[in-house]
Amino acid sequence: MKADQQLLGEIASGSSIIPYTHLYEDIMLNEKFGHHPNTDKIDLTELKKHIKSYLEDVLSQPISSGFNNVANQLLEINWNNILTTNYEYTLARVLTEKNYIYKKTRQQSVYSTRRKHHYENTNGKELDLWYIHGELDYVKSIMLGYDHYCGSLSKVSDYIKNGKLSDNLNDDSTVSLKEDKGIHHILKKLFLYGNHDTVEYSTWMDTFFFSDVHIIGLGLDFQEIDLWWMLNKRHRYIKTMYALAPKYRDLRINNQIFYYGKTSKEIKAVLEAYGVDTTNTDDSSSKIDNWSVFYSENIAKIKENINNRKQM
Repeated sequence: MKADQQLLGEIASGSSIIPYTHLYEDIMLNEKFGHHPNTDKIDLTELKKHIKSYLEDVLSQPISSGFNNVANQLLEINWNNILTTNYEYTLARVLTEKNYIYKKTRQQSVYSTRRKHHYENTNGKELDLWYIHGELDYVKSIMLGYDHYCGSLSKVSDYIKNGKLSDNLNDDSTVSLKEDKGIHHILKKLFLYGNHDTVEYSTWMDTFFFSDVHIIGLGLDFQEIDLWWMLNKRHRYIKTMYALAPKYRDLRINNQIFYYGKTSKEIKAVLEAYGVDTTNTDDSSSKIDNWSVFYSENIAKIKENINNRKQM
């Protein structure tokens, strides 16, 4: 987000290097947007509606042939789950064009640990599209600012550790192991169902343990604290499994997480420290001349990795 875009109101010069989580807090806390008419305080809902309106204007244009080509290549892969940090519905539009039929939605009001759209195509293939940082049609869910990010992270942690889905709802898949005190919910789920993707995914976080994850088109800046926490927590489990109760000590997390594309040397180093495969990660200073070619090459690498993993 560049300062001269004036997306959310008056922003200080030079803010292009400020993480957007800080920009949002600055705008909100220092009253750089409209006030609530009754309280003279910032109106968070109106602020997010303004963001929604801006994005809808930008995204009302036809899908470019370049993006459509990349999306079509991605959808040639037999995905069961796609996670997106985008709030908008461009990918959903492409799914519709690919004869996927929207069936149902699982919603939350503010947080998005369980937020997904379920699709089926004419051949009976099912696919879940998870909006892990909220979506435009539910403005309160749009994740901006540290308060929302940290609140979301608390929900992520509560599910991983305790199986908590909401204030009054739990994942009952591990109820048979409720006597195993001190063992986190996700490890009990792995113990019961093994490392395969046929288990029911109660949240998007399950994908980080029960299936390979291929990350593409995501800058993964360090302010994405929920995703970094997930990568860190998964790797902590891998490294400390020996310290669990005896019957869990042979438990293994066998899925693999891959990162594709261009990033900084710092981000690549942390990804590697957290057990992410960065073989196809470019941390050089060279510029990308053709994004369509760049994505096509990396999608080919995804397909190659999927085939290699099947043969293991």
